[in-house]
Amino acid sequence: MDSFQQYGINLFGTTSAGEILFDSDGDIMLNRGAVLVLTDIPASSFQLQLLKMDNFTQDVFGKEAGEIIKQRFKEPSVLTSFSGLGKNIQAVIDNILIKTRSQLKMYGCLAGDDLKLEKALVFTEKEITDCGAIFLILDDEKIGLNGMTTSGWNGLGTDFTVTHSEENVVSEIDNIPALDFYVNYLNILEEDLPMIGLEYPLMIKHQDGTFSLRAINKIDKEKRSLIFSSSIKSGTVFSFSASPGFEILEKTREKVIAFYEKNQSADLMFLYSAVARQLATGPLINTEIKLAAIKWRVPLVGCFNYGEIAKDNDQPSKFYNQSFTLALLTEKPAPSL
Repeated sequence: MDSFQQYGINLFGTTSAGEILFDSDGDIMLNRGAVLVLTDIPASSFQLQLLKMDNFTQDVFGKEAGEIIKQRFKEPSVLTSFSGLGKNIQAVIDNILIKTRSQLKMYGCLAGDDLKLEKALVFTEKEITDCGAIFLILDDEKIGLNGMTTSGWNGLGTDFTVTHSEENVVSEIDNIPALDFYVNYLNILEEDLPMIGLEYPLMIKHQDGTFSLRAINKIDKEKRSLIFSSSIKSGTVFSFSASPGFEILEKTREKVIAFYEKNQSADLMFLYSAVARQLATGPLINTEIKLAAIKWRVPLVGCFNYGEIAKDNDQPSKFYNQSFTLALLTEKPAPSL
């Protein structure tokens, strides 16, 4: 990091579960490697902020972050990455939106650690933390930020009910300790968790007919509970879900093409892809990623991670699991005098 400081380079960094780079020089996908992209975004068009969660609740942390974002620019937008497995990321996002505006454009990820599910990091050229977030706050009047997200996971079988939970910790499902229920229903070993939870998330069913995917990222063996990155209320109805295999590639293709038709301008793309998508499709994940690079024909950089943050269509920014999330950066022309 000293080298970055020496040359006055701001660093917006996150650890991952795999790295992605597509540009004119070729296609690169790495494991346990590093990808570095240099940009010439004017210093007046962005602010970089790292915040440590420490002993703050997710609500207080989110409001503090939202206040900082709101004060930076008249029309801010945000690229972000969170560290802190087991933290309620959706609660942080909700409280950021309370302090800013409901339609704040925010894209990013929950940092990975090469599938160890132990400790992930976010960092700048000056600071690093395993429990906090990094925010690249953009002046949306100068640097446009837009994006999309898609999933493709399918529900499996019967619906079940969360009978006891507190925020992002689920203690009971159908009145059975949640960890025991999960292990017995999927016929897996307890030692397979939380890793296998990335492949078999809960499909939360909302009253308006929509759904959300929630993947386990920690377990509490003593309390027999499951820990997620978003609140799951008691009374929530869900089914288990899994990837339908290569069908998710077709759904991504359709969504990317439709999004491109309305958003053809981009100078740089960020891709946040759930590591579960790579586990589900193997080498064919390259096909899903390459489509975006071919369509826009600008450099694409990204990573495989444990959760994605996106504003999709007219919906507020949310936390997602198992998604393909694309964010476009476009330099806007200076206003004419």
